[in-house]
Amino acid sequence: MEKPSYPVINPAPTVGQTVSNFSFSDWTIAVTCPAAAGVYGYLAGKPLPKQSAVVAALIGGLGGYFLAYQYSSARLMGLKENSREQSKFGIPNPQ
Repeated sequence: MEKPSYPVINPAPTVGQTVSNFSFSDWTIAVTCPAAAGVYGYLAGKPLPKQSAVVAALIGGLGGYFLAYQYSSARLMGLKENSREQSKFGIPNPQ
C-alpha cells in the first residue's frame, strides 16, 4: 500500500463515513455514469433496446458508485488531495 501524500483524516473509513463524505463531483460521477450507460445501451442494443438500456444503466450505476466511493475513501485516507476534508474535520493544514 502506498504511503499517504496528504494528511490522513481516517485510515480505515467505514462505508457510512465514505458515502457521507461524497463531494459534488463524486455525486456527479455517480449520476452521470448510469445515465450515459443507459443512453449507450439503448442506442447499441439493436434487438432489445429498452432491456439493453436498463442493464447498461444498472452496470453503469454500479461502476459510477464504485468510482465515487474510491475517490471519497482515497481523500479520507490521505491518498488524494483533501483540503476540503481537512477544513471540514478540523485537521490543521501542514503547509
